[in-house]
Amino acid sequence: MSFNPDINDPTEMNNYLSGKETELSSIDLEITCSTIENSMRKRKTTESKKSIYSAMENPRRKRKTKESKKSKRVGSSMYKREALMLQLFRRNKKEMPPKKEYLRCRLIRGQKRFIRKSLKKMAPLKGFDRVLLENSKSKSAYESSLEVCNRDREEMERISDTMNGPKTDGKSKRSKKSGHEEPQNSFNDTFCQNYFEDSNIKEHFYYYNEILFADFESKSLCERFDFKCCEGEHKDSCKSKWKLMKIFTSYYMLKIIGVDPWFPKGHELELSQDEIEKLLDIEISKLGISTEEISKQEISTEEIPKGISTDEISQYFFK
Repeated sequence: MSFNPDINDPTEMNNYLSGKETELSSIDLEITCSTIENSMRKRKTTESKKSIYSAMENPRRKRKTKESKKSKRVGSSMYKREALMLQLFRRNKKEMPPKKEYLRCRLIRGQKRFIRKSLKKMAPLKGFDRVLLENSKSKSAYESSLEVCNRDREEMERISDTMNGPKTDGKSKRSKKSGHEEPQNSFNDTFCQNYFEDSNIKEHFYYYNEILFADFESKSLCERFDFKCCEGEHKDSCKSKWKLMKIFTSYYMLKIIGVDPWFPKGHELELSQDEIEKLLDIEISKLGISTEEISKQEISTEEIPKGISTDEISQYFFK
C-alpha cells in the first residue's frame, strides 16, 4: 500500500523525499554499472576486430603461437647465435643470407633422399649430398651411415618416404585414404621435432653432416651448398665461417627446437662456446651489421624453397 504524504506537513514531506532520493540513487547506480559493463564489452569486441583486420592487412605481422612459445623456452641467446651464423653467408641466386627454414628443408629432404638410395644400395655420387669415395672421412661416414640404415630397414624406409614429410612433399601421391597421419604444412618446429624423435635418424643425421663437410675446403663447400662465404679469394676467415656452419647444421639446428643431437662418445664441437661467440663478433663486425638490424629482419617468401607453404610459416629469427 503506497504512502501519500501531507503536502502541508514539512516533516512528512522531508521523510518522503529523502526515501525517494535513496531509491533513485540506487537505481542510478545500477544503470551506471550496467552502462560501464556494456561499454567495456563493446571496446573488447572493437579491439578484437581491429587486430583481426590488422593481421589480414599485414600477413607478415608476427603472431604468438604455441610453437613460438615452445621455441622461446630454448633461450634467446641461442636464437641470436643461429641468426648471426646464417648472416655470414649469401645464397648465390638471391644474394641474401639463407633462412633457417630453407636449410631445414634442404638438409632433411637431402637426408631422406640419401637414406632411400642407401636402402637400394646406391651410393649418392652426384648432387648436394654426394659421397666422395676418394676422401677417407667421407667414405668412413658413409659406411657408418649404412650400418645405421640396416639396423631397422623397415622403419628407415617408412620415415624416408616422401609422403611422411610436410604437405608439400609427396603431395601428388598422398591421398586421404592412404592411412598417413595429417602432415604439417611446412618444415616447422613441430615437424622437425617429430622427425628427429627417432634415435636412428638422429645418429644418421650426424654421419650425413660428416659427409657434407668431409672436404673442408671453402671452394668445395661453396659449390656443394651453393653459398658464398666471401667476395674474391678465400681466406682463413672463410674456414672459420664454415666451421660455424657445420656447428649450426649438426648442433644448433636441433638444439633450437629442443632436440638433443646424437654424437659419438667423447665427441666435442670443433669450437667451444667462447670461441663461437668471439668468432661471431669478429665476422659480424666485418659485415657492419648490428644485432638489432638482424632481429628486425622478417622471413622473405622469396627465400623459401619451391614447394613450401608460405602461408603457414611463422618462424622468424627472433620471437
